[in-house]
Amino acid sequence: MSNTPSTKVLWGALILVFGIAIALAFYSWQLRSELQSAEQKIAEQGRPFPLLTDPWLSKSDPFDAFTDMRSRIDDMMESFSNDKFFNSPSFDLFAFDVPEISMDESKTAYVITMDVPKGQAVEINTKLEDQRLSLTGVVKDSKSNARGQQSIVSSSVRQFTRSFYFPLAVDEAAMTVEQSDDNITITVPKS
Repeated sequence: MSNTPSTKVLWGALILVFGIAIALAFYSWQLRSELQSAEQKIAEQGRPFPLLTDPWLSKSDPFDAFTDMRSRIDDMMESFSNDKFFNSPSFDLFAFDVPEISMDESKTAYVITMDVPKGQAVEINTKLEDQRLSLTGVVKDSKSNARGQQSIVSSSVRQFTRSFYFPLAVDEAAMTVEQSDDNITITVPKS
């Protein structure tokens, strides 16, 4: 072979083609390993979003996507409850807790007990008519929090209504309401 300029160009082109082929093979291998690691990650953690499928052609439940979305939203909301920002004292203003109310029945009366949380004042109105007891209440709460030279005072007023239906006849005139520090007891005698 002679060392003519055309052979030098041909060898240079051949070396360049081999270099490009090797670079493409390496790039292809790298992409394949990234794809395999992404598929493995999805298999371990689940898909970041549901697959888009035609609900009429697939045999799966079309509402599975909604169930999955609801569980993801529940997880997201749960993560908010662990967040320091949302657990700060200023977010206590949004706590709409109603006192716990329970009803027990004995042979002679119905007894309704309402727990009064510490530090809260509860005003309650009762109305007994046609074997239905309606409780309407107002819960007042006041909190203060001192931080150094700052003092934060927050107060809230919440209203609630609960109704109880008595299956047996009751004596409306003999109903009693007793209040102590930690609960309110309403006794409605059976007639």
